[in-house]
Amino acid sequence: MSDHILESEISLDHLSASSIRMYLRCPRQWWYRYVLGIKIAPDGGLVSGIAFHNAAEACLVYKIETGENAPADEAEEKARDNAVRGLDDAILAEDQSPGAVVDKAVRLTSAWAKEALPEAKPASVEEGWELQIDNVTVVGRIDMVSTDGHVVDWKTTSKAPPKPQALAANPQTGLYSAATGAETVEYVHVVDSKSKGPYIAPVEVPAPLVKQSRELSQELVVDVAGACQSGHFPRNTEGWHCSARWCGYYSRCMSGKEKP
Repeated sequence: MSDHILESEISLDHLSASSIRMYLRCPRQWWYRYVLGIKIAPDGGLVSGIAFHNAAEACLVYKIETGENAPADEAEEKARDNAVRGLDDAILAEDQSPGAVVDKAVRLTSAWAKEALPEAKPASVEEGWELQIDNVTVVGRIDMVSTDGHVVDWKTTSKAPPKPQALAANPQTGLYSAATGAETVEYVHVVDSKSKGPYIAPVEVPAPLVKQSRELSQELVVDVAGACQSGHFPRNTEGWHCSARWCGYYSRCMSGKEKP
């Protein structure tokens, strides 16, 4: 089958930072997800991450309502419950076990609740936003906006956090700034280190880099929207992402099965 799909078949309702990054990573992956509508079940890492985010959201809402920090053990219990529920629809890799997935969610949440939550000053949590950029609708959600208007995004990772320059290259940074007017964006990483154990590593993207990211991300929205609507979705087989471990569409894509 040709990598070209008739433009009339493409209905671009909106873009988001994550869908833009997916298109840049592999246009064919974007086509499977957003044109054919094939959703891939989460793996253990995603289940742990979602469970952490859901628990963090609940704790921040509690803090807004009461002015107090949720107890760490309650945060851990929320993460445990969320992870157990998330396993129902997950497909785990060979090196992942249900118990390890749940334990990771609890471990990350515990570190966040003890170290990051006391410093958080939430004004809003999981606030949705929408932008119009050259007639392209872009949507997203922000983990937290603080009482001083500071944008904060929680990240879970097993590696040392990236430098501000790398975070500025993520379209999420520029789009957050465009949506809120924030001059700086902070990414608070909950690092699950095998050697150190879990720890919190905040990285702030400074105003000059955010300004540059804002300008470039808006150009990127227009470029990606035009590419999607043109109907060209070639495979990108170069890179870590193109493997059975990291792409849920890999077997289908490599075997040439283009339909659900």
